[in-house]
Amino acid sequence: MIADATTAGISRLVYVSAATAPQDSDALTRILAKSRDNNRRDGITGLLIYHDMTFIQLLEGAPDDIARCFARISADPRHGSVSRVLDGPVAARSFPEWQMGFADTREMSSQARDKVLSIGELRTNGSASVSDDPGLSVLVKSLLGTLRG
Repeated sequence: MIADATTAGISRLVYVSAATAPQDSDALTRILAKSRDNNRRDGITGLLIYHDMTFIQLLEGAPDDIARCFARISADPRHGSVSRVLDGPVAARSFPEWQMGFADTREMSSQARDKVLSIGELRTNGSASVSDDPGLSVLVKSLLGTLRG
């Protein structure tokens, strides 16, 4: 388990991006393995969701570590149209035990899956920056609440 915000000043960043190519199970396994290694090294925890050419990812950790991680993701050629949805300090980590968890939409409740599909729809039908959509942060927070149980 990684230290919480009371001892380390934790930030949370949630972004949405468009995959530049379909990601099969093998590709996702490689992404998760590399992410877990990097995140273990950098003290970052989080969750990745991939569905229908859309990545949704939550990252939590020290602000500087999150900024460096997000810079790597933004420069990664597998991601296009990267948009921050939530970004700021939090009182505690949502997923302290996961260097990088993965939520498969096929295994989600219908309520959670509907929220993921709505986020993906906002990304594909919205403006260049989904972070401009005022309902998106509410939707993402609701999804995270659903996934935490």
